[in-house]
Amino acid sequence: MIWLLACFQKTPPAPAVEEVEQAVRYNHVARAHYIRANMHRERGELSLAAAEYKRAILFDPKAAVLYLELAEVRAALGEDELALEYLREAALLGSEEARALLVEGD
Repeated sequence: MIWLLACFQKTPPAPAVEEVEQAVRYNHVARAHYIRANMHRERGELSLAAAEYKRAILFDPKAAVLYLELAEVRAALGEDELALEYLREAALLGSEEARALLVEGD
């Protein structure tokens, strides 16, 4: 029992702390790109918006919303095949909205 308590009282090893800090930094970077993408989208600058969503995905590749937003932009640009690919990825990552859109399209 004492050994078990001692395990919980230790500080995590340095690499684990660095990994967490890196993940937090990446999340902030992803969010910054997401905000820029939305700004470009609101201005009608869809190619720039798509580029920013792709950059956000580089930093947060498991965020389904990024793929969903990118799919919508690609569809608006008339790039239906790319839009479908991103929509599928969003669905695989758990987006119910993407799943519903895929079902509607069938």
